[in-house]
Amino acid sequence: MSAVTTQTSFTSGEIDPRVYGRIDIQAFQQGAAKLVNLIVLPGGGVTRRPGTELLREISPTYRLLDVELPDSRVLIGIGANILWIWRADGFYQTLTSPWSAAQAANVRWARRRDTLLLCHPDVEPRQLFRNSTGAWELSSFPFSSAIGVAGTPLTHKPFMQFSDIEIALQPILTGDETQAIAAGVQVVVKASVPMFTAAHLNCRLKIKGRQLTINNVLDSARVTALTDEALIDGRATVDWGEEAFSAARGWPVAVAMHQNRLIIGGSRDAPDQIWMSRSGAYFDFDMGTGLDDEALAFRLTGERYHRIIGLLSNRHLQVFTAVGEWIISGDPITPANVEVNLQTTVGSLASAYVPPLSVDGATLFVSGSGSELREFLYTNTEDAYQAADLAILSRHLLSQPIDMAFDGGRRLLCIVRADGVLVTVTIDRNSNVAAWAQHVLAGSATAILATADGLFLVIRRAGRCFLQRFNDALSMDQTLIQTAAAPTVQWTGLDLLSGNNVTVTSNGRFIADTSLTSGTLTLSEAVTRIECGLRFSHVAEAMPIAGGNNGLALDTIYRTVAVTARSAATATVMLDAGNGLKQLKPESASAVQDNHMRAFGWRRPLDGPPWRIEQDSPEPFTLLAVTHEAKVNT
Repeated sequence: MSAVTTQTSFTSGEIDPRVYGRIDIQAFQQGAAKLVNLIVLPGGGVTRRPGTELLREISPTYRLLDVELPDSRVLIGIGANILWIWRADGFYQTLTSPWSAAQAANVRWARRRDTLLLCHPDVEPRQLFRNSTGAWELSSFPFSSAIGVAGTPLTHKPFMQFSDIEIALQPILTGDETQAIAAGVQVVVKASVPMFTAAHLNCRLKIKGRQLTINNVLDSARVTALTDEALIDGRATVDWGEEAFSAARGWPVAVAMHQNRLIIGGSRDAPDQIWMSRSGAYFDFDMGTGLDDEALAFRLTGERYHRIIGLLSNRHLQVFTAVGEWIISGDPITPANVEVNLQTTVGSLASAYVPPLSVDGATLFVSGSGSELREFLYTNTEDAYQAADLAILSRHLLSQPIDMAFDGGRRLLCIVRADGVLVTVTIDRNSNVAAWAQHVLAGSATAILATADGLFLVIRRAGRCFLQRFNDALSMDQTLIQTAAAPTVQWTGLDLLSGNNVTVTSNGRFIADTSLTSGTLTLSEAVTRIECGLRFSHVAEAMPIAGGNNGLALDTIYRTVAVTARSAATATVMLDAGNGLKQLKPESASAVQDNHMRAFGWRRPLDGPPWRIEQDSPEPFTLLAVTHEAKVNT
C-alpha cells in the first residue's frame, strides 16, 4: 500500500529520542529527529541560522552584560580578574576586577540607569559607572552614612544576627554598667558564646541601636571596639546586630531593582535573607521606625532551607531559590503591607548561574536538575503561579547550561551549554510554540547577550577568545567584513583568521575557498567588499516513519518512492532520500519552489531517517514543508 505524509510544520523542534515511542502525539508529526544550525520559524518552517560577525579579540570572558547610555550602548565582559568595556565605535577599556574565572561566571547583577551593580557572595560588591571624565570605574557599593552626635560617620548598611541561638553581647567599661558609655570610647565587647573571627576586624556592631567599630579581636568571644555613638548602658543584651555584609559574614548573592528600591537577596552566611533599601535611596538600609519609605528585611521561612539563587523584577518581585520560587508583593511594598508567598517548589540551578528571563509576561528559568526549562507564569484560573516544563520533548538538548539570553526580534531563547554548544528555543506563547534546535559554532560559546543592537556571543577557538555577533546578512561563522573604495584583489587586516581554511564571498556571492596563512589575501578577481569566514553545515533529519499508525507494526518495512521539499529563497538543496546526498537546484533562488527526488530501497523506520538535508554552502536556506511518499509492506 502507499503512504503519503506531508509535514507542514517543524514547530515541535528537535525531538528527544526517548519520545520516539509517542507516535500518537502531534509533536511526533511536527518535529524533527535533528535540527542543527537551523532556526525554527514561528510560522512552521526552518531556516539556516545567521552567521557570526567577528568584532574583536578579547581576553577569556565568562559573563557578558550591557549598559544603555543616553547616546550609545556598551558591552561589558567579565573574565578572570579583568573587566572590559566595548562600544561599537571601537572604544575599548579594561579594568582590573576582583573576580576569579570561577567567580566571574557566577556574578549576579542589576542595572540602575547607566550604573551596573555586581555581586558575588565571596567578593565585596562593586558598582561599574562612568566618572566625570567619561572613563569607567569599578568601586565598592557606596552605602549611605550619617554623621553622629560625636561627629563620627554612622553607616546605613543593614545589620543582623546570624546565629539561630540566643547570644548576648556586653560592652564593658570600668565603672557602673548601668551608666551610659560616651561616644569615642574604647570598650571590650564580650559575647556569651564564641562568635568572633579575625575577619571581624573593622566590622561594625550595633548594640541597642548604637554603633561601634571593632578595632581588635582578642579571642573568639571578646573584641575591643570604639563607640561611634554613645551607648545606652553597659549591660549584657540580646538586642544587637553586626554588619550583614563583611569579610567575616560574606557578601550579597543577588541584586535587583524593584519599585524604586534596591533589593539584595541572600549572602554567604544569610542565604535566605531579603533586604530592601529605602524607597529612592538605593544604598540606605536603615530600617528606622518602619515608615512606608524606610528599609525592611526578612527571611524566607518554610519547611525547607531556601538558599537564594536569583531575583527578578516582574509583575511581582520574584525570588528563585535552590528549592522553590517565591513572590514578594505589595502595592507598593512597605514594611506594613509586604506579602511573601511561596508559589512553586521546583528550585533553580545552583551549580552555575543561569539568569531567569522575562519573556512575554512569563519568567523562564532552569531548574535545579539543569535539564528542565521552566515557565514561571501567573494564571488567573489558579490565582497563583505555575511552572510548566518547556523542555519535556527535547530534554536531550538541555545539559549543563551556563548562560541564557532572549532575542526578542528572532523570538529565540538562546542557551549556552558547558560544552560550548548553543541551543535555541523558538518561543511564541500565543501559538503555543516552543521549538528546540542545536547550533554547532566555529568554536565554543562561553557567554551570550541579547540587546536591541543584536545577539552577541563570546567564542573560544584554538586558545583564543573573540567577541562576535549574529548577522542576518552573513552565512559563515567568525566572519571578517572588509570594504575598499575601488575594486581590488589584495586584502589585508585578516590576521584574526590566519591559520584557517576560509571561504570568501562578496555581498553573499561566492568568490573562493582558500587557506589563510597570514593576514593578507589575494583574490583572482577585484571586488569592493569581501566577507571572509568559516563554513558551517546545517542539518535537518525527519522523524522515523510512524509505522504503528493505521494498525501497522512499529517496525513496518517501507520503501521511499519520492520526497518533495518545498523551499523559499534557497539556491541549493542537498537532499538524501536513502541513496546519499544529491543536489537539487530550485528554478528560482528567490521564490517558493518544490524540489522533487525519487528514491528506492526497502528499510525499517529506525534504520535511518526517511529523508535528510545537510549542506555547508554559505547561502540562505529555508525549508517550508516536506512530502514523503512510500510503499509499505503490509
